[in-house]
Amino acid sequence: MGGKAEPEEEVGEKEEIAKGARGEQARGMQALEGGDNESDMDVASVKKAMSMIQKDSGEAKALEAARKARLAKVEVNKEDVQVILSQFDDLTTERADEVLREHDGDLRRTLLALCE
Repeated sequence: MGGKAEPEEEVGEKEEIAKGARGEQARGMQALEGGDNESDMDVASVKKAMSMIQKDSGEAKALEAARKARLAKVEVNKEDVQVILSQFDDLTTERADEVLREHDGDLRRTLLALCE
């Protein structure tokens, strides 16, 4: 009988540990030790998520490069950039140029957009 009580006590102790902060710590240690299949699935999930993030990041970089290439083709008048700068003290020359290009070089539309 004495031998049977120990495993029951161990089971009860494991259930108690599985609750609360101590349980979190115990599960964290198990994951570090690689002792269960659940942690293997977590690693696979993390790898998959990281792969998706990298893919999304690559797509975002490609979209930004395409946007910059499109904006570079838009011709802007330097005097229009100066008008924008005279009206908006907080804008840099580069940002004024960019906003003007985003509005196809149309000064009126650019000024209206900046006022919104």
